Amino acid sequence: GFTGLSAAWHLLSSGRSCAVLEAEDIGYGASGRTAGFAVPRYKKGWVALDRKYGTAAARRLHAITLEGMDVIRAIVDAYGLHDFFLRCGHITAAHGPASLAALEEDVRWLKSAAGDEVPRIVGRDEVAEATGTRVYAGGYVEPRAGAFHPLSYVRGLADGLRRSGVPILIGTPVIRIHTEREGLILETPANRVRCKQAIIATNAY
Repeated sequence: GFTGLSAAWHLLSSGRSCAVLEAEDIGYGASGRTAGFAVPRYKKGWVALDRKYGTAAARRLHAITLEGMDVIRAIVDAYGLHDFFLRCGHITAAHGPASLAALEEDVRWLKSAAGDEVPRIVGRDEVAEATGTRVYAGGYVEPRAGAFHPLSYVRGLADGLRRSGVPILIGTPVIRIHTEREGLILETPANRVRCKQAIIATNAY
């Protein structure tokens, strides 16, 4: 999935050798079934995150979202996946005045706490023009967001890694991990793999 293959891409980019052991197939879980939105924002707004975790943590969370967009773009460029990714922007629509006011608060927080003046608030007319409905009171526009075909993207990433020399073994679940003096032993149903370190990149399955 995204996590394991992105980890492999980072390791390869830093000059390290690695292999990917996949229990099922590439994109078997959520990575192949997600809606394909790449939006530098969380379900909770920036002000809510600040209140819960503090300004420093909220700023770091903000930086992580932008870094994630940059990583996607770098992978798309590295492996020629432009057909599967479009940086088209995103609207977080507000159903009423209260939700619009919360989004306005987020824009003010971004400007004052993170120095980010890119996201903006738009009114009902602009949201209606973009979406075809006047049900929304307004919205929060993030032009750096994108959309992609998740299964094509994740398979394209896997193919690019293979071409770069990264072994990707599908249908190879790791059923046990042992520690030894030189590193780790990963047991699969058929073989054992010795390595210095392992990243366990699992999901809900």
